Amino acid sequence: MAIQKVPVTLPDGSVSLVDMEMDALVHAVDQTGAYIGLVPEGTEGVHRTDSEPKGANWVWDFSTEAYVYVAPLSEERQTALLKIDFAAGACRSRFITDVTGQTETYAAKAKQAQEYKDAKYAGLAPPYVAGEAEATGVTFKAAATAILAASTTTNEVTFPLIEKERRMGKINVAKAEDVAGVRAALQIALENLKNI
Repeated sequence: MAIQKVPVTLPDGSVSLVDMEMDALVHAVDQTGAYIGLVPEGTEGVHRTDSEPKGANWVWDFSTEAYVYVAPLSEERQTALLKIDFAAGACRSRFITDVTGQTETYAAKAKQAQEYKDAKYAGLAPPYVAGEAEATGVTFKAAATAILAASTTTNEVTFPLIEKERRMGKINVAKAEDVAGVRAALQIALENLKNI
């Protein structure tokens, strides 16, 4: 067996040249899961691994006995911000039909319903009001009232609440000082949006 002088990182972080049989070195991590390099087999205070990590931001996970990627704060923050935006969009979609042209349809229905109400429900009902009345089997006045109630609730209560939670979540993610803080702020934002 060949003996060579090998630089070895010791548990205290110092490096020492030691005479070593080449097959007696093992990859190891410290108690935090950070890779410390090749150490003599049997070194106390370290944990043996099968290899070095794949790259930066990879640490040893003792529960799975494998390296796991730990995103840097900036990456974690950017991902959280996107998740909050998508969650807000999904939340809005629970209250509206989110397809091409539907936003304009909702606005036109509300405008026509308001005009019909302003005319004291006299004369012919505008097309969207008449269509809603026929589809739901109610009077033109009841259809206009329902359209306006839905529009008011959506635009003056529900959507502002969703936007408030989206903004608060993003602000709290931006303020977080570490990955754990980003994850906590994200979870709160997602839970708040889910509960709307």
